Amino acid sequence: MTDHLINYVIVSTCSRMYFTYRTFLFLSSHGCIEKMKKQSTLTVFFQAKSSAANDSEPAPGATSSDVDSTPTTSSTQAEARPTVDERETWLNIPDDRNTRDEYIRRGPYRDAGNYRQTVIAGKRRSFQPAWYDGRAWLEYNQVKDAAFCFPCRVFGKPTYETTFQREGFRHWNRALEKNRGFDKHAKSKEHLSSMVSWQYFKDSNPIDAMLDRERRRGLETVNEDRQNRYNVLLILFDVTNTLSRLRLPFRGHDESEFSQNRGVFVEVANLVSRWNNDLAAHLYKAGDNPKAYPSYVMSASSQNEMINSSADQVREQILRDVKSAKYFALCLDTTPDAGRQDQLSVIVRYTDSNGQIREDMLDLTRAEDMTAEGLYNLIEATLTKFGLRLADVRGQGYDGCSTMSGCYSGLQTRIRQESKQAYYVHCYAHPLNLVIVDTNCSGNVAVRNFFGTVGALYDFIEGSTKRHAAFQAIREAVHMEAGSESSGGYRTLHSMSSTRWSARVDNCKALLNNLLGVVRTLETISTSSNFDRKTAGDAVGLVKSLDFEFCLALVIMSDLLAVSHVVSKSLQSPKLNIAAAASQVQCLKDEIASRRADEKFAAYWNEASSVAETIGVEYNERRRPRRVSRRLDDMWRNEAQVSEKDRLRIEVYFDVIDRLTVALAARFSADVLLEP
Repeated sequence: MTDHLINYVIVSTCSRMYFTYRTFLFLSSHGCIEKMKKQSTLTVFFQAKSSAANDSEPAPGATSSDVDSTPTTSSTQAEARPTVDERETWLNIPDDRNTRDEYIRRGPYRDAGNYRQTVIAGKRRSFQPAWYDGRAWLEYNQVKDAAFCFPCRVFGKPTYETTFQREGFRHWNRALEKNRGFDKHAKSKEHLSSMVSWQYFKDSNPIDAMLDRERRRGLETVNEDRQNRYNVLLILFDVTNTLSRLRLPFRGHDESEFSQNRGVFVEVANLVSRWNNDLAAHLYKAGDNPKAYPSYVMSASSQNEMINSSADQVREQILRDVKSAKYFALCLDTTPDAGRQDQLSVIVRYTDSNGQIREDMLDLTRAEDMTAEGLYNLIEATLTKFGLRLADVRGQGYDGCSTMSGCYSGLQTRIRQESKQAYYVHCYAHPLNLVIVDTNCSGNVAVRNFFGTVGALYDFIEGSTKRHAAFQAIREAVHMEAGSESSGGYRTLHSMSSTRWSARVDNCKALLNNLLGVVRTLETISTSSNFDRKTAGDAVGLVKSLDFEFCLALVIMSDLLAVSHVVSKSLQSPKLNIAAAASQVQCLKDEIASRRADEKFAAYWNEASSVAETIGVEYNERRRPRRVSRRLDDMWRNEAQVSEKDRLRIEVYFDVIDRLTVALAARFSADVLLEP
């Protein structure tokens, strides 16, 4: 058995015990996704789809908040001006790109007030602040007492003019003359080109800011894609946990696009995608070629991986609870799988933090060596793998074969050598089952023949749809005649169980409640021309087998099996303790022993007589038995003559009660818990 199938069993059997469905979904889905990121086949699910998306990933340690927003260009007059010490170096354009960009964004240098006066053409003249109006490019430096053109100084060619670029304009008397001074410079081709470059700089972003913006957009795209994939995984884990909880198969025989049944998992995922855009987009991108889509998580391997992740989550919760309780009991059993390999189920029994008894499946592993030593080594390796110790085992529950229960070299003895408090307890329901088997199979002949007839009746009526339809019609007519519309909850006969003998109570009750309908069905088939000769002959033989002895056995076994069935069900409860189990077995012993009385047999006899009368069967005394010849037995005159009723009381009823009593005493004679 593959690992994912084993994990599916663990999820399906244990997830219901731990969490409500929604709680388990929340814990397992989020925890399983973190585990899946570490696994090879689905790691790509959280990666970007293309190299372009990968190129837009931020640097290690960077997040979306680390990316600066797009810078905005300042106005022509910067709010923050250079200090007095910086005026000497203001005209020097920085070489560093970031510093240079900041220099340009701060705009023209404009000193305010205290303009130096110079005698020009016999008059004292100076720079006027009113000249700034309408000339965004103009700047003035007090150190040089000169005017400059900011865009030409920054963006202009260094060879076309030196006045407004490096030396500065100082002819204040010609500053406003037409075609001279400021006017001439403003109309020049080079100045217009520098103004365009400056405007481009103000309207656009620096290349690094543009790259940062693209990187931020790429990061947002990647994060959005990852979130969508995360949402898809949550949905698919929801589907996985639901199918496991309901114990439904995942795969289909044909999962191709045009298949009418692509498997439960794929069909449910497609159904959910009609109402969820993230899942619908994921399935659409996968298309007809899932191999071309690296994050396609609908494949068989991905389904197995999700099952394994869910199983790991369930197992981790079980282990946390077991380790919190410290002490636990082991319940083991083996069963062959479809490949005829023995699979060992390991179940732990412990008390949780609320004091409640829990039984949870821990693992299902292949058992290659079925000897006591081989099973011991397997159990030790399994517990060690999950961080548990044999020294903390306080109980063992297996079947009664010598390999498991042997007091010298059995598995339970080997474990008790590691933990003396690990007392071995045979499953109480199993020996009770064996008690009924001993009584019914190898014991009383009348009871054995009775169950053979019951099985033959079921096979005959339910083995054909035609005979079953005839039985249903006659059964309804019988209950209509009786004035009742029900048959005690049994509308048809039940099959015979080859292992769970205590469950045959349902078969006996179903036959008892529908016996008249069964007899009339057999009589109808035996006389009708709609059935062949063989069928009619079988019906005649079955009718003749339904005599008074059969009715008596039916009444007796229905009651005895009902009593044992109640105890058998109770003994299989996971919350049952050893004291309650012993008490219930003792109560069953007392109840069976109390029924060995003539008064109880008389009650059974009266009920059997009523049943026999209902189906038209009369009680007849057997003819007197032939006496033994005096030549063979000298005491022939002292031979007791027993009536048919007494024979049935002794050979059938008392014999069954005695066999049950003896078998119960033998199977539950001593409890191993009392051993040192």
